[in-house]
Amino acid sequence: MARSWQIWQPIAIAQASRQTVHYNIDENLSADQETKTVIITPTNNLPVADQQILDIELPGYELNDTRQNDVTTNSPTVPYTTIEYDFTKLLDATGVETFGESALPDRKVTVTNLDVLDYQNAWGAIRLARNKNLIDGRETNAAFIFQTPEVRFKNRITPLIVNDKRWDIADLGDSRSKTLTQHLEELFKVLLPAIINRPYDIRISCQYAFALASNTNDEELLASLPVILTPRFTVQKSGDSTDMLAVTQQLRTNIVREIDNWQTQKNPNQTRGRYLFSFSLFSNPENVSSTENPNLPLLTVENLNLLLTDIIEE
Repeated sequence: MARSWQIWQPIAIAQASRQTVHYNIDENLSADQETKTVIITPTNNLPVADQQILDIELPGYELNDTRQNDVTTNSPTVPYTTIEYDFTKLLDATGVETFGESALPDRKVTVTNLDVLDYQNAWGAIRLARNKNLIDGRETNAAFIFQTPEVRFKNRITPLIVNDKRWDIADLGDSRSKTLTQHLEELFKVLLPAIINRPYDIRISCQYAFALASNTNDEELLASLPVILTPRFTVQKSGDSTDMLAVTQQLRTNIVREIDNWQTQKNPNQTRGRYLFSFSLFSNPENVSSTENPNLPLLTVENLNLLLTDIIEE
């Protein structure tokens, strides 16, 4: 026995991981169980400039009022101290306790107006608390609440958003008739953030399309052939410049030159002809190797339409 105690190694007690909570979301059920209040409070870990508006959906309940900093409002804005959502239980909530197939009640939290290029991924984590809501409508003493350590998913989640709706590039800017350089500049202004907060990759393709029949309908039949496909270009800080237009100026110049060369060689039909641009944006994770989190597609915007009749010579 004495020998066993001499070689015994103490077991390290598992410690909870460092908490980086940015929002506290508290849900309170009224004593009559007819209403619920959800209060969102940003923590001190979140800089004021990074605050986002969180929308809450509860299955089986409808939203009544929204208050920001104790003032009723229909459109919360940043920054804020608290946002409070008041819900009323539906008269017939049978079968709508969840959004999916899970038997556990669901809560849907939506971060509004989050730029996918500035926030390229998310890393999910969960911790469980026991005894927190022992009695509906009453707060449990903190001494009786047991909380597990935080557990995270193995990999970050990178979204993929595809927009294939047809857009008319000539609608951007003050007038429809512009040079190709000006058209591309207006397009970059709309699609990409003006200030580069973090790097991302971009790849652009261009096709020439010809309307087989004269039709103003968006569903008109088009025959197309490829014009250019650019290699991936990393949009990132260049020296001290974080201005997107300045960083991508050479890229736009190269695209215009290649399209002009193609048009000179092929002399395509001008009346029914158009260029169809497609933008593919890829994540560029910081401080992460390509094997851990490679460049993944984030956003694809297709069918960016530009009639040749809306392009004037440089």
